[in-house]
Amino acid sequence: MTVRAVLLAFGTLAQAAGLLSVGAALAAGPGVSAATLFGFLPSREFDMVLGLCVFLGGAVLVAWPLEVRVRRRGRSANWTLAALAGPAGVAAVLALRPAAQAGAAGEAEPAPLNRRMRDRIAGTILCVGLSAGVTWGVARCLRADAEESETDPAGIPAREARAYENLKRMAEAQARYVQRDWDGDGKLTYALAPVHLWQSVRAADGVPVPVRLIPRDLAFAQAITFALDGYVFDNVYNIEVRTEPPADSRARPRPGPARPIDHEREWAGVAFPKYYQRTGLLVFLVDKEGTIFARDYAVGGVPDVCPLDPAGQGWHEIRATADLHRLQGQADYQQKLAVCIQTSGH
Repeated sequence: MTVRAVLLAFGTLAQAAGLLSVGAALAAGPGVSAATLFGFLPSREFDMVLGLCVFLGGAVLVAWPLEVRVRRRGRSANWTLAALAGPAGVAAVLALRPAAQAGAAGEAEPAPLNRRMRDRIAGTILCVGLSAGVTWGVARCLRADAEESETDPAGIPAREARAYENLKRMAEAQARYVQRDWDGDGKLTYALAPVHLWQSVRAADGVPVPVRLIPRDLAFAQAITFALDGYVFDNVYNIEVRTEPPADSRARPRPGPARPIDHEREWAGVAFPKYYQRTGLLVFLVDKEGTIFARDYAVGGVPDVCPLDPAGQGWHEIRATADLHRLQGQADYQQKLAVCIQTSGH
């Protein structure tokens, strides 16, 4: 169970408890308050203040994780605050309790204690049910909205910009990771996989070691099913070997066969679209110096070897977001993007 799920659960229960307290205070007589059930002062005013405070706390617990979820995708979803209004009708339902009906009919005696207890138990179940139902509905809407936007070709440039920023974040994390022996094997190495930038494993006994140099969502985006903003992030595990010409030759050094990357000295990473022409057009490559390159996925797909001369193989160096925007502004890119949007029907 994730922290987000725990917050949603506690927030829903807190909203239910708060509304129950307020509803009971509004519906019951002066000597009949939910506070008496918990050993507090038998005061309707106390019940209402306590209930409103608890409800407000629950509202924050419900809205915050939902809002954070979509903001991590670079989107704003302030309308998720609608989740706070889910149980609002419960107060009106509680006002129709037998105790309230009896008071409205002019009966002098309040309802028996067992009836009040039964009403409050039923009200609690109703509060929890309505709160959980609305929260679940909002979460499903958010998920559907995020999934739909993830495959909308019109959002490709923005997703590529976020992929560039995330890959740059990975490069910065690798530069910090190599300065410490996280797995305790006596060697300073770059992370063997993106997930190790979030949590490594102790070499001696396999015990997890929290690292937290990148967010969890980015660390697990190594798997295509957990792609972040339509992009998958992974290490490149091979690098080209430079072939030196004979000493008496005027030929320039040229790339030779690939060799495995030595993670004590170097690393390389890649970010590629989950669905080409739907979630992105560009592939990004980063080397151990933190230099990021980009090119069209159609040129060579996902590279499994880090080239010695990326520019000679169609890669464009991206030093800043402005460089990426210039690449995206080229005629061939814009033409391909227009075709993607027209084909998708958006």
